[in-house]
Amino acid sequence: MLKYVDIVLENESRGGKRGYIIAAIALIIWLSLSSYDKTFAGILLAILLGSVFSGKVDNPAFRASAIFIFLSLFFIDFDYFIAGFLTPLSIADELGNERFENFFFKHRFAMKIGMLFIFISGYASFYYFSALILFDIFYEITEMLLKNKKL
Repeated sequence: MLKYVDIVLENESRGGKRGYIIAAIALIIWLSLSSYDKTFAGILLAILLGSVFSGKVDNPAFRASAIFIFLSLFFIDFDYFIAGFLTPLSIADELGNERFENFFFKHRFAMKIGMLFIFISGYASFYYFSALILFDIFYEITEMLLKNKKL
């Protein structure tokens, strides 16, 4: 959903209204997952902070969503360790993806390796690692489909 919103809102003539609707749905899902589970909240917060600190929150839908998410932090418990550990890795992934053309940064492996470390250390279960991998797989699939105009 996030990649769809990003690409669609870059080119409003290809479905800008749909982009805002999808952004609202993504926000509801994000907040629902975060309120349900503090580990998910930490992972999602790290993804958001990586985007914010690397300057990737670049359209009104993302800005509004980020504001809602930051305001929700007063009411939602999140895992401080996971958010703190993964945020620098998320920033590295975002900046590296923009500046370097190599496999590691194209597929944003810093955060995946960080999440793998968290799993191996026993701090979080494989469930969270696999959720991050699936998030990235669907992010990549959406990008490929949109670039080929299948969505």
